[in-house]
Amino acid sequence: MEFIKLNYGWNADPNSPAQLIKIKGTDLLLSFYMNHYIYEAYSEDDLGVLTFHNCIQFRQGSLNDEGFFVYGGDKYKPHGIIWGEFYRIVGVDWKNSFYDPIYIDNDSYVDDFNHYLFYFRDNDFECIASSYDFHISKRRP
Repeated sequence: MEFIKLNYGWNADPNSPAQLIKIKGTDLLLSFYMNHYIYEAYSEDDLGVLTFHNCIQFRQGSLNDEGFFVYGGDKYKPHGIIWGEFYRIVGVDWKNSFYDPIYIDNDSYVDDFNHYLFYFRDNDFECIASSYDFHISKRRP
């Protein structure tokens, strides 16, 4: 199992990311406030928007930072991941280990799906999609 960190030079607000999920066709848009405390390029009004293309399923769990650090974390913690980061997970059979997903009505087929994971302050987010892109917005998509 390999975890590829994807958020270099940016991250979600560590106190109140206020993430929001929207589905547009087969894309899932995940927006959140940017971490302007550490990254001076962002202001407190900046929203990061991750668009997961050709998304087939996702979940938003209830694991928070206290659960991760104090109460043993989750199934990925023993692999050296860092709380609060955005990853692509390689080498996991997500078809059999992705618990409690929400399915998106998606009739298209892609040979290679990717497994994405993002730990926010008060919850965790996972999705299965063909690809993603990231941009900054001043308003919710």
